[in-house]
Amino acid sequence: MTRSVLKFFFLLAVFFGIAGISAYLTLTLVIESEETVVVPDLEKKNAINVLEMLSDLGLNTKVKGSAYSHDVPRHHIIYQDPKPGTMIKKGRDVKVVLSRGTQTFAAPNLIDLPRRQAEVILSNNGLKSGTITRTYSQTIKKNYVIAHTPDAGTSVKRNAPVNLLVSLGPRPAEYVMPDLEGLGLEEAVQIIERYGLAVGQIHSVYQEDRAANIIIDQKPFSGYYVQPDQEVDLSVNRWHRKGDADPSYEGSGEVLFRYQIPPGVLKQHIRIELNAFGISSVIYDELMPPGRKIWVMVPRHADAAVFLYKNEMLIRTEIY
Repeated sequence: MTRSVLKFFFLLAVFFGIAGISAYLTLTLVIESEETVVVPDLEKKNAINVLEMLSDLGLNTKVKGSAYSHDVPRHHIIYQDPKPGTMIKKGRDVKVVLSRGTQTFAAPNLIDLPRRQAEVILSNNGLKSGTITRTYSQTIKKNYVIAHTPDAGTSVKRNAPVNLLVSLGPRPAEYVMPDLEGLGLEEAVQIIERYGLAVGQIHSVYQEDRAANIIIDQKPFSGYYVQPDQEVDLSVNRWHRKGDADPSYEGSGEVLFRYQIPPGVLKQHIRIELNAFGISSVIYDELMPPGRKIWVMVPRHADAAVFLYKNEMLIRTEIY
């Protein structure tokens, strides 16, 4: 009886031993049948190259973050996990940390570059555009960088602002405002146009001790610096009304300016401008045949002036 029991337990032990060995061998064969690869050394390599390398090995790239580094260039690998030489199965993740480059570096040279290009360079270098100041320059083209702070080569930190001084181009020509007081309106307008200025608002004043239709006051004042196309406001003495008003409009709110092109053969370039309510409007600007009659309605109860140009020459001025 005892021998039978011992024999039974011996056979049972042998059975479990064989089963265990079979299971171990089967699991080992299954594991070894899965393809494995060796993790390469990725540190200090460009992120794009690393992505291609791991993809070719059947591994996944997982970026765990980024950090500044004095030794590893920007967009290169600082750290990897698993370490180089580790055997892992295909399809597994390889974790990497990217370099953000050095935290301080030399500021780029932006002088004589277009403002937009300078801002792109700043962005690509981890910097940002700061205060934009503009000034005239005889040597640097408009919208190009004259100077910047910090200066080129100065040590700066990432995300630091760089202030730009941008050119407005050459300073416009300036003239000394001539004295128009005492001149007739037509002569004053001719001088204004000769200086490249523009007629602004025309106001009426009434001084009986001075001649009619002359300039009493002007802005800008005589002697002031003015620039091309700047408007000049005039005050005209109107105690004696001048104009070609049609009596039939005496009771209405408007008067009539009339002009007839002289007889001849050739057409004339006629331009008529009406200055009223502080606004200059071009009423006619075209080639017209000889003998043509022109009428312009002028507001009666407002300061107004009509300027008649023939072939770009001011030939007649009427104020109302």
